[in-house]
Amino acid sequence: MLVEYSFITTLEAIDAMRLASEFLTGRGFLVERSNAFALDGGGWNALEVRLEKRKGKARTKTAVDLKQVVRLEWDRGRISMAALSLLAPGINTGLSTRPSRDKTFEADQRQLLLAIARAMELVVGGQRPDQGAAEWDRAEQEVTAQAATKRRRNQPLIIFVVILAVIAIIVAIIGIATSPRY
Repeated sequence: MLVEYSFITTLEAIDAMRLASEFLTGRGFLVERSNAFALDGGGWNALEVRLEKRKGKARTKTAVDLKQVVRLEWDRGRISMAALSLLAPGINTGLSTRPSRDKTFEADQRQLLLAIARAMELVVGGQRPDQGAAEWDRAEQEVTAQAATKRRRNQPLIIFVVILAVIAIIVAIIGIATSPRY
């Protein structure tokens, strides 16, 4: 899923990119590309960072666990931003290994990417990194809490199906053991 976002800043390009880079790397992103040393004399006006899947996660449970890419470009005080959440084909989202078409999962992705965009606006546009980080953290917590609620809601059904399967296996074993042999 891709979210495009634009906002205005009063900072010069190098200051805006430095603030964005420091904020995003502080949250675990790695710098992919930046033209900090552009040969055309244009200066540092673009930044691309990537957040890999969280360490220790065997499968993707929430939108927070997905790979994310953020690209920022500065043009005369206007920051154009693209935030991308990557769900590659074959990623394990629980019961299946195909990309999820779950509407709540997509809504969570959208909510998280918009929170990242708003946080960047607060950091670079308004120079309020603490407020930006708080908004981003709040969105991550909401997404994680919704996913946990959904898992808890499905737990009784899973337990019921497992118990039913065990009973069916026991009945089958008893049936085979008591049937006459020919």
